[in-house]
Amino acid sequence: MKTLLLTVGSHGDVHPFMDIAAALQRAGHTATLATNPHYQPQIQGSGLAFAALGEPMDIRDVIREQPVMDSVRGPLTVMRTLLLPEVPALVQRMRELIHELKPDVVVLKVEEGRDVRLTFTRDAIATILKSAPAD
Repeated sequence: MKTLLLTVGSHGDVHPFMDIAAALQRAGHTATLATNPHYQPQIQGSGLAFAALGEPMDIRDVIREQPVMDSVRGPLTVMRTLLLPEVPALVQRMRELIHELKPDVVVLKVEEGRDVRLTFTRDAIATILKSAPAD
Protein backbone atom coordinates (compact mmCIF):
# COMPACT_ATOMS: atom_id res chain seq x y z
CA MET A 1 0.00 0.00 0.00
CA LYS A 2 1.24 3.48 -0.87
CA THR A 3 0.57 6.16 1.74
CA LEU A 4 1.07 9.91 1.47
CA LEU A 5 1.31 11.73 4.81
CA LEU A 6 0.80 15.51 4.70
CA THR A 7 1.54 17.94 7.52
CA VAL A 8 2.69 21.51 8.09
CA GLY A 9 3.95 23.04 11.29
CA SER A 10 6.71 22.54 13.80
CA HIS A 11 8.64 19.50 15.05
CA GLY A 12 5.60 18.61 17.17
CA ASP A 13 3.60 18.17 13.97
CA VAL A 14 6.27 16.49 11.85
CA HIS A 15 7.76 13.98 14.32
CA PRO A 16 4.55 11.98 14.91
CA PHE A 17 4.16 11.64 11.16
CA MET A 18 7.75 10.44 10.88
CA ASP A 19 6.90 7.71 13.40
CA ILE A 20 3.81 6.74 11.42
CA ALA A 21 5.78 6.62 8.13
CA ALA A 22 8.46 4.47 9.77
CA ALA A 23 5.82 2.08 11.17
CA LEU A 24 4.23 1.77 7.74
CA GLN A 25 7.61 1.01 6.15
CA ARG A 26 8.40 -1.63 8.78
CA ALA A 27 5.06 -3.25 7.94
CA GLY A 28 6.09 -3.47 4.28
CA HIS A 29 4.22 -0.44 2.96
CA THR A 30 5.46 2.59 1.04
CA ALA A 31 5.13 5.91 2.88
CA THR A 32 6.03 9.40 1.72
CA LEU A 33 6.02 12.31 4.16
CA ALA A 34 5.25 15.69 2.60
CA THR A 35 6.03 18.73 4.73
CA ASN A 36 8.15 21.86 5.03
CA PRO A 37 11.47 21.36 3.17
CA HIS A 38 13.27 22.52 6.33
CA TYR A 39 12.72 18.97 7.67
CA GLN A 40 14.00 17.17 4.55
CA PRO A 41 17.47 16.26 5.94
CA GLN A 42 15.99 14.86 9.13
CA ILE A 43 13.27 12.89 7.32
CA GLN A 44 15.56 11.44 4.67
CA GLY A 45 18.27 10.86 7.26
CA SER A 46 15.77 8.59 9.03
CA GLY A 47 15.40 6.54 5.86
CA LEU A 48 11.99 7.94 4.97
CA ALA A 49 10.74 9.21 1.62
CA PHE A 50 10.23 12.99 1.52
CA ALA A 51 8.26 15.39 -0.67
CA ALA A 52 8.40 19.17 -0.35
CA LEU A 53 5.23 20.93 0.78
CA GLY A 54 5.59 24.71 0.70
CA GLU A 55 8.71 26.82 0.97
CA PRO A 56 11.51 26.12 3.48
CA MET A 57 10.73 27.76 6.81
CA ASP A 58 12.72 27.38 10.02
CA ILE A 59 10.26 27.74 12.90
CA ARG A 60 13.01 29.36 15.01
CA ASP A 61 13.27 32.18 12.47
CA VAL A 62 9.50 32.59 12.46
CA ILE A 63 9.44 32.87 16.25
CA ARG A 64 12.19 35.53 16.15
CA GLU A 65 10.56 37.53 13.36
CA GLN A 66 6.84 37.26 14.18
CA PRO A 67 4.87 37.62 17.45
CA VAL A 68 3.65 34.01 17.20
CA MET A 69 4.29 33.28 20.87
CA ASP A 70 2.31 36.32 22.06
CA SER A 71 -0.73 35.09 23.97
CA VAL A 72 -3.05 37.61 22.30
CA ARG A 73 -1.56 38.32 18.87
CA GLY A 74 0.10 34.94 18.28
CA PRO A 75 -2.84 32.90 16.97
CA LEU A 76 -3.96 35.71 14.64
CA THR A 77 -0.41 36.17 13.38
CA VAL A 78 -0.08 32.47 12.63
CA MET A 79 -3.37 32.37 10.74
CA ARG A 80 -3.17 35.70 8.90
CA THR A 81 0.55 35.90 8.16
CA LEU A 82 1.79 32.33 7.97
CA LEU A 83 -1.04 29.92 7.09
CA LEU A 84 -3.83 31.61 5.13
CA PRO A 85 -1.57 33.19 2.48
CA GLU A 86 -0.06 29.75 1.81
CA VAL A 87 -3.28 27.74 1.54
CA PRO A 88 -3.77 28.00 -2.26
CA ALA A 89 -0.19 26.91 -2.99
CA LEU A 90 -0.34 24.12 -0.39
CA VAL A 91 -3.58 22.74 -1.82
CA GLN A 92 -2.15 22.87 -5.34
CA ARG A 93 1.00 21.04 -4.20
CA MET A 94 -1.08 18.41 -2.41
CA ARG A 95 -3.02 17.81 -5.62
CA GLU A 96 0.24 17.49 -7.58
CA LEU A 97 1.63 14.98 -5.10
CA ILE A 98 -1.54 12.89 -5.19
CA HIS A 99 -1.47 12.90 -8.99
CA GLU A 100 2.28 12.11 -9.11
CA LEU A 101 2.51 9.47 -6.37
CA LYS A 102 -0.97 7.92 -6.81
CA PRO A 103 -1.22 6.88 -3.14
CA ASP A 104 -3.80 4.40 -1.92
CA VAL A 105 -4.24 6.45 1.25
CA VAL A 106 -3.66 10.11 2.13
CA VAL A 107 -3.28 11.06 5.80
CA LEU A 108 -3.69 14.77 6.45
CA LYS A 109 -3.15 16.45 9.79
CA VAL A 110 -6.44 17.56 11.36
CA GLU A 111 -6.43 20.86 13.27
CA GLU A 112 -9.19 20.08 15.78
CA GLY A 113 -6.86 19.84 18.76
CA ARG A 114 -3.98 17.54 19.57
CA ASP A 115 -5.98 14.76 21.21
CA VAL A 116 -8.44 14.53 18.33
CA ARG A 117 -5.72 14.67 15.70
CA LEU A 118 -3.51 12.03 17.27
CA THR A 119 -6.40 9.73 18.04
CA PHE A 120 -7.70 10.06 14.48
CA THR A 121 -4.27 9.38 13.01
CA ARG A 122 -3.53 6.41 15.28
CA ASP A 123 -6.94 4.86 14.57
CA ALA A 124 -6.71 5.50 10.86
CA ILE A 125 -3.26 3.91 10.57
CA ALA A 126 -4.28 0.92 12.70
CA THR A 127 -7.25 0.35 10.40
CA ILE A 128 -5.06 0.71 7.30
CA LEU A 129 -2.47 -1.76 8.59
CA LYS A 130 -5.13 -4.34 9.45
CA SER A 131 -6.83 -4.22 6.07
CA ALA A 132 -4.15 -3.53 3.47
CA PRO A 133 -1.72 -6.02 1.97
CA ALA A 134 1.96 -5.04 1.99
CA ASP A 135 3.51 -3.72 -1.23
